[in-house]
Amino acid sequence: MSFLRRLYKAALLTALMTVFSAMVVIPVAAALPAGSTLVFDRGLPSANLNEAAGANRSNISLGDTEFIEFPGDDFTIGNLGEVWTVDRVRLWNTAGPTNDPDYRLGDDFKNIALHGSLVGNSLQLLSSGNLEIGSDINSNTNITHTKITYADLSLFQIGPDEYANLWQTDYDNLNWQVMGGQLYQFGQNGVPVADTVWYNHASNRNLSGSPQTGADDKFRSFKASDPNFLAILDSSSFWDKSTDINVQIWARKMSTDGGTVNQTCTIKKTGKKSKNVCVNISKNILRIKINQTSNITNDIRGYATSGKNTINGTGGTIKTGNATVNITVNNSVNRSRIIIGR
Repeated sequence: MSFLRRLYKAALLTALMTVFSAMVVIPVAAALPAGSTLVFDRGLPSANLNEAAGANRSNISLGDTEFIEFPGDDFTIGNLGEVWTVDRVRLWNTAGPTNDPDYRLGDDFKNIALHGSLVGNSLQLLSSGNLEIGSDINSNTNITHTKITYADLSLFQIGPDEYANLWQTDYDNLNWQVMGGQLYQFGQNGVPVADTVWYNHASNRNLSGSPQTGADDKFRSFKASDPNFLAILDSSSFWDKSTDINVQIWARKMSTDGGTVNQTCTIKKTGKKSKNVCVNISKNILRIKINQTSNITNDIRGYATSGKNTINGTGGTIKTGNATVNITVNNSVNRSRIIIGR
């Protein structure tokens, strides 16, 4: 049975939410660092929920009943040349019977983990922690599990009068540095106490009724035994529509104006010889003092022309005398290449 078919079977046969209160539970997560804001919002759907929506149902829960794979997705924040620090990733899963008020997430899962990486690279463990039977409290104080409802207080329905708990998990203090404008992948998985499947929440972007940033009607599959990317999948092959994993991300754009950094570069001596070129940068571009000590060229380039100065490439802000030119500095590498004409 394929991964997609297993997901479908699980989604149809397993109860995925619970009635636990007439009130929305407010998560108690760690405080965010100053300047950290919600920058990627593909949260839970607010419309077309459950079987009452008929063919327009927006919500589903995805998991692998054979424990071979787990679903995830991808995101992009910011623009090329920027560096961001991701502080919090919020995801949702479904677990536990609706008729047991004493149910705790630790009754079925002993470990919860979040993995992520730049697309094309191996997944890295970003955060993980353990649960004990009878508890929702993670051993990692940066991971918070909260039982919730949808915004309209409704629950996830799998069939007539069949529901299960909906859980929100916040991964805080991740300090995950990502490059703006580039695609990153992530996946959340739970290790069962026995044989309970971990299900991640997903929804159809056109029917969700809520912001669905970056939704592309696809999700990703990762290998459970050594979390690495396996495939990009479309739930329309086993459900009646496409979906994306729901996720919210809080992050800060980092300033790379960290003072003067000595670099070497190639100088094109088209005029009076210059001993130094100072790159005066504000906000999120690297400030570099260029010393003509060698002809070594590295990875970053820039492009702009102003007055008698020419910068070849793309990137940041260079100011020499009264002439100012723009240059984009690529923060994805630790080396720089800047070609200057004067």
